[in-house]
Amino acid sequence: MLNYKVNPSKELTGYIEVEACFSVDADTLELVFPAWRPGRYELANFAKNIRNFQVNSGNEKLRCNKTDKNRWLVHTRDVERVTVTYKYYARELNAGSSYSNKELFYINPVNCLVYPVGKEQEKCTLKVNLPNTFTYVGALPYKSGKLEAKSLHHLFDSPFLFAPKVLHFKYNVGGKFFHLWFCGEAKVDEEKVREDFTRFTTAQLKAFGSFPFEAYHFIQIISPYKAYHGVEHIDSTVITLGPSWQLMDELYTELLGISSHELYHSWNIKSIRPEEMFPYDYSRENFSELGFIAEGVTTYMGDHMLFRSGVFDEKQYFIEFQDQLTKHFHNFGRKNYSVAESSFDTWLDGYVSGAPGRKVSIYTEGCLIAFLLDVFILKATKNKHSLDDVMRLLYTRFAQKNKGIKAQDMLYIVREICGKIPVKIVNELIYGTADYTSSLKQAFSDLGLEMEEQKSTNFAEQLGLKFQGNKVIAVMEESTAAQVAEPGDELVSINRIKPDSVEGWLRHFWGEKVEVSLLRNGVFNRSLLTLKPAKAQYYSYKLTAKTNPTKAQKAAYHFWKNRKA
Repeated sequence: MLNYKVNPSKELTGYIEVEACFSVDADTLELVFPAWRPGRYELANFAKNIRNFQVNSGNEKLRCNKTDKNRWLVHTRDVERVTVTYKYYARELNAGSSYSNKELFYINPVNCLVYPVGKEQEKCTLKVNLPNTFTYVGALPYKSGKLEAKSLHHLFDSPFLFAPKVLHFKYNVGGKFFHLWFCGEAKVDEEKVREDFTRFTTAQLKAFGSFPFEAYHFIQIISPYKAYHGVEHIDSTVITLGPSWQLMDELYTELLGISSHELYHSWNIKSIRPEEMFPYDYSRENFSELGFIAEGVTTYMGDHMLFRSGVFDEKQYFIEFQDQLTKHFHNFGRKNYSVAESSFDTWLDGYVSGAPGRKVSIYTEGCLIAFLLDVFILKATKNKHSLDDVMRLLYTRFAQKNKGIKAQDMLYIVREICGKIPVKIVNELIYGTADYTSSLKQAFSDLGLEMEEQKSTNFAEQLGLKFQGNKVIAVMEESTAAQVAEPGDELVSINRIKPDSVEGWLRHFWGEKVEVSLLRNGVFNRSLLTLKPAKAQYYSYKLTAKTNPTKAQKAAYHFWKNRKA
């Protein structure tokens, strides 16, 4: 058994104190610190946050050699048990981090616990000593100051927190209890939240036929500042949202969207998992090309579950889908790197944009791929089957039998259902860099919908530029502005005027040739730029229903929206 103790440091602000006790059965013991966490497929190298690392046997300090950035070799001849102690800096607050202050003790075990190689399947205990004024929130049972997990994998995927201010209520679907926890300053309409969550949860359980876990916990950390992040876990999710005062207003759609997304992950990635991640290896990269399934299908289905369950009406759902279309067409990387390659490379450059136009998003591209597969299936089966059937079969044939999946497993199931494989989608869109436009327009048309490209109302986007404040964050390749600006530039002046609003001053001088001054790497660059729509610019995209859809299109749309598992 692996035994841990985790408590806030009494001397060091932001640090937690960790003690780990392991039995020894050899002359050496190899210890590893996680290099990443499930749910984010990039290296985080959590070992960078530890200090005062020490290994003892009783009162004796053992010789310990660091062999890699996150590995230690401990000499344990004639030793039966070791105790590892260290301090971990827990001062980052998001859905996948650990954080400690006087008002919140929040732990993602995979961030901060060292483990012995080869003992990932052993049972674990974790003790915490906090005042009774703090409420425990988590999926693991907590009794007498101790949590118990079936294995290290179970512990690593079971975040928990203690906080003095917690709102808790629950609902029941299919005999399973789903818990909602709101931590922080949160005013919640319990009746509305319970009703909406029950609806999309019911839709998801109906699609799969069963739920992988005995219960589920939505752990919401509500912050006073802007925040938006969610991470899936075995039988829970942690979500950070803010600011608090917007929770039931502007942020409510985000709350629904991210919660539905994370719940769908219970099946897709927590259960249905690429074979390269079965089991997880926390010590290094787990490369896979299937990020477009793990995150893309989940992005598509998360919103579609809200749509089919009636939580989102058609207008709201189209707004969410239009956002994915905009992200896709505004990313020049779609011409240079496939979504499969980009899935593999999340480990290389993470979730940031990286080099301009280099790669695409597994969320956005995967979402559109999932939509195209969904329509392909319903069309090929004359509205009898959908992507739901594919995901359910992946769940029953692989996840429930503790087997990882390969890309061809999904495609074989599509062929089994449809009698054919969507060759164009696979070869040109998943593993290629072909333009999505014709495929999307055809799929929308099959549903009696139209995708319209519209000129952006944003003047910067008409120039081929995107700004965040006065900072250039994206430049459309082949636009006129690309000869003047680069991502990272700061717009200092337009016609020697410091712009308090970039968009406002672009509108003011629109149609004129102006002098722009851009600050780049500490050097001012002055250029002349004519403010008019560029040949290459950022467009917006709108979905609308056809005025006179055919009977076949109406039937397809009805099935697409109201499918039955």
